[in-house]
Amino acid sequence: MSFRKYTCYLKGLTGLLLLPLFFSLPSEAQNSPYSRFGLGDVNNNQEILNRAMGGVSEAWADGQTINFVNPASYSDLQLTTFDIGLDGGTQKISDNQNNTYNSVFGTLSYLQLGVPLKRGGGWGLTFGLTPLTTINYNIQQNDSIKGTTEPVSYLYQGHGGAYQAFVGTGFRVKGFRFGVNAGYLFGSTQRSTQAVYPQDSIGLYNSNTTNRTSFGGFFWNAGLQVHVKLSKSTALELGVSGGTDIKLPASTDYLAETFYYSGDPSNQSPQNLDTVSYQKGANGKINYPGHYGFGFLLHDDKHWTVGADYQVSQWGDYTYFGQKDSLQNTWTLRLGAQYVPNMSPYTKSYWNLVAYRIGFYTGKDYLHLDGRGLNTYAFSFGAGFPIRNFSRGTQYTTINTSFEIGKRGTHSDPLSSNFFRFSVGFTLNDIWFIKQKYQ
Repeated sequence: MSFRKYTCYLKGLTGLLLLPLFFSLPSEAQNSPYSRFGLGDVNNNQEILNRAMGGVSEAWADGQTINFVNPASYSDLQLTTFDIGLDGGTQKISDNQNNTYNSVFGTLSYLQLGVPLKRGGGWGLTFGLTPLTTINYNIQQNDSIKGTTEPVSYLYQGHGGAYQAFVGTGFRVKGFRFGVNAGYLFGSTQRSTQAVYPQDSIGLYNSNTTNRTSFGGFFWNAGLQVHVKLSKSTALELGVSGGTDIKLPASTDYLAETFYYSGDPSNQSPQNLDTVSYQKGANGKINYPGHYGFGFLLHDDKHWTVGADYQVSQWGDYTYFGQKDSLQNTWTLRLGAQYVPNMSPYTKSYWNLVAYRIGFYTGKDYLHLDGRGLNTYAFSFGAGFPIRNFSRGTQYTTINTSFEIGKRGTHSDPLSSNFFRFSVGFTLNDIWFIKQKYQ
């Protein structure tokens, strides 16, 4: 199949995939009990191509992709780059009572624009928007009041999440790359707990409590990468990045009320009986954790790349208005590889230009439930499909895919899950601000 036909298919595929995005933002995750804790489920923030390599990204620098994890990589930007990533998948969640159910999720992973500020690379500028966490759960628990046979049904609901808008720059001095990101981290949460007494034989009132919180504050992180030439065709890349914890100003509204159902609760909306407590605009702080990571890549000039990362996030330091949660510090070890059969544009087979990727990661999850820390691991694989618009010789596009199959927790933990995640990224490159002599 010709490159021109691949380009046509790309335009159609891009339209089909991006259309639902505008109807689903900011993100959707159906009933994830993990998101009850902290600021919700933590989203992946790696570039899609790096996810296919187990998330290896600390030392990655590419002239046509944007690596937010380490802003030092921006210094290698060669072309103006628009980058968008989409996520979707399923998970089967189990508790230690052998109850299971399935959940689906989908989200925008990132939206980024990178611009080289120096011809041939050496200085780059990037703008972006990234969802960091997602809260979306709806959990019902049936129990009885302690010391009685009176049944009670608890309903826990929540939604919201955190996002970051950022600008970053990176520059290169000989074999060293330096970079920094700065921006605004913001979001909102709403959590409610409802207690319903279906028999009401001892005169108890149904109750509901709701907390609505909004927060926002400035953040920064920085990175360093080192390029070491080992031979004529091979090189070693070293990378380190990190950021401090952030004390985010926050405001919360609290409501406690009693209610009743005028008929069958399954068919009637609850009717307010009395407002027990209401507090509006209480101010406080949310301590968002710091993080750091380091890694390496070993590669030749034409075909292969292998690498590893070690990353830590200090979720054990997370607090909400001074209160800790069931969280712990995390660590993740990542391994990955990439292979391109033939990078020459004159190759006879398109499939020789495709980048094939594989990876693995393992580590300690940020959740710490009932005194137990959750372990997590996943295998990943994917590919990068290059597209070139030959009617515009300065335009290049790559479709990157990533598939992840993994597990979070074990059957003996309060919660565990098996998950499958599919990610697709569209990287569009062009030369801007340079006047063309011929059209």
